[in-house]
Amino acid sequence: MNANDKKEIINAGADNMYKLAGTVIMMANLGFIPTRIKKPYIFSMDTYLVTGLSGYSKSLKKLIEIYNQGVITEKDSVKAEKLKTASKLIFDGAEPMEAINEVGFKASDIDLDREDISYSDLQDSYIKTYNYLFPSIDQ
Repeated sequence: MNANDKKEIINAGADNMYKLAGTVIMMANLGFIPTRIKKPYIFSMDTYLVTGLSGYSKSLKKLIEIYNQGVITEKDSVKAEKLKTASKLIFDGAEPMEAINEVGFKASDIDLDREDISYSDLQDSYIKTYNYLFPSIDQ
């Protein structure tokens, strides 16, 4: 695989990241939790899917940090509204990919870094984010 092939895969991953994240949410909800992987990109279909998860998971974690600090920029606010709306749709029974597509969650909304991410990170961050954005009435 040459540099151009790798670049094409990365570009395709960026264009379809939010769709992959929807698939991974479903897998995580079914309890499919593989072992941690190292980033950056590993060029196979299995880890290609995990790349989508890691971006979505990191966005949720960063959103929690932003809310906890109480400093919300306009860009963060737009991202927060998309995640809030998608979370509500999913928890109300919508298919994750449909919910993510409906709110227009795009690769540009995702901040990737070089930390290790696992499928279990998604469940943890997703539930914490949802609970933060939609606290139960008795709290």
